[in-house]
Amino acid sequence: MIHEDHRARLRQRYLQERLDGFQPHEALELLLFYAIPRRNTNELAHALLARFGSLNAVLDAHPQELTQVDGMGESAAVLLSLMPKLWRMYRRESSRGQKALSTYSLAGEFAVDLFIGRQREAVMLLTLDSSCRLIRDHVMGEGTVSEVTLHPRTVMETVLRDNASQIILVHNHPGGMMQPSPADLEYTRKIIMALSTIDVAVADHMIVSDQEFFSMAHHGLLSRLQKEVEVRLLSDVASYQSVKQAPAVYQIT
Repeated sequence: MIHEDHRARLRQRYLQERLDGFQPHEALELLLFYAIPRRNTNELAHALLARFGSLNAVLDAHPQELTQVDGMGESAAVLLSLMPKLWRMYRRESSRGQKALSTYSLAGEFAVDLFIGRQREAVMLLTLDSSCRLIRDHVMGEGTVSEVTLHPRTVMETVLRDNASQIILVHNHPGGMMQPSPADLEYTRKIIMALSTIDVAVADHMIVSDQEFFSMAHHGLLSRLQKEVEVRLLSDVASYQSVKQAPAVYQIT
């Protein structure tokens, strides 16, 4: 059959080129071939791209949405929706204990990968050792598309459990602006203050939106917040009394 010859050529191209020279519909077609054997997946790949607009949107779609396209079964839909999650797992495993997240650009690239396929707002905590190597990444909370709540105490407990020297906070603004909100800045200030009591540094707080990121450290916001915390901590310290005073008398009645 013609479509069998076409798929055979597609498989041969993959073996020779991997996916570098593939068009989005060809990559999707090849993936669908292994989920739906003995079908012309070329037409289905085009139908999916026409319905969702891009390969990213197809892979980010919920399985229930995918099955609304004629020819998509539940198994194939689940396979496609697993791809972003598998990529996140791959990136997490390959980065753990390997390359140090020692610059905002390296940390930002890693942060973007962690949010591939996430449709809801979430906060993640990256715990680092003294050499900026990743110890673990934690999903600390998930909320609506516009809000997520996380208590500083939970962050402290996680940091102590990992024996981390420093952390990077990351959260996403799905489909929104990357600029931090006043609430983002206030939350970062609270985390800096809480971790200062256990001598753990906040190296950065990043905001991810689609394939881009915003680094508070790179834009000077983190250093400003750290100075504000230092001033607040100093103002909270009671002054030391160096003048000898009469001791309080314990009254016995």
